[in-house]
Amino acid sequence: MSNLIISANEQGTPEWFVDRLGKATGSNASAVIAQGRTKGSEATTRRNYRFQLSLQRITKKITEETFTNKHLERGNELEKFARMAYEIQSGNMIEEAGFCYQDGKQYGCSVDGFVDNRKGIIEIKCPIPAIHYEYIEENRVPPNYYAQVIHNILTTDAEYCDFISYNEDMPEKLKLFVFRFVPSKEELAAYEKALDQFLIEVDLLEQQILEKAK
Repeated sequence: MSNLIISANEQGTPEWFVDRLGKATGSNASAVIAQGRTKGSEATTRRNYRFQLSLQRITKKITEETFTNKHLERGNELEKFARMAYEIQSGNMIEEAGFCYQDGKQYGCSVDGFVDNRKGIIEIKCPIPAIHYEYIEENRVPPNYYAQVIHNILTTDAEYCDFISYNEDMPEKLKLFVFRFVPSKEELAAYEKALDQFLIEVDLLEQQILEKAK
């Protein structure tokens, strides 16, 4: 892989949004691999994301919508406690970072942190108690975050991801859940193939839009 570039711009700042412009990101990885309802058809979320990235490249404007609700706001507030709990339990100190991307590639991610001299990354979620307990019982990366985790590992060239779930209302021993995910070569290759195809289609759409706009 080419060299990893880590932006110095803090996550959530206008400069950070510019860093991400036109690139497929981890938070949208599920759209990249989304399947249509019928065989051979494209999922609406995938199509919409193709258009979003194509327009960002053409207009150089941020076209994605920012979404928030009380659960997301609560999660953002609790993330610092999840970090502290993880560091205490694991002994790993977290290195925070801005947008990460491989030089020359049109994809990237904003990891919640690097650990173990950047051999590992972390992904933090702070869900409600019922969902947090579900994660504990299933003891895996939740399916709705699988694509994001694979994308972030591929982008950063990390060896593993510690998926972290934290809920402050649970009994002390159950507040923190950590699952270490180490992808197989086959899993990484399958996602990379799907991502490459998606980005080819984004390139083609960008050119089609430019031609029609002449």
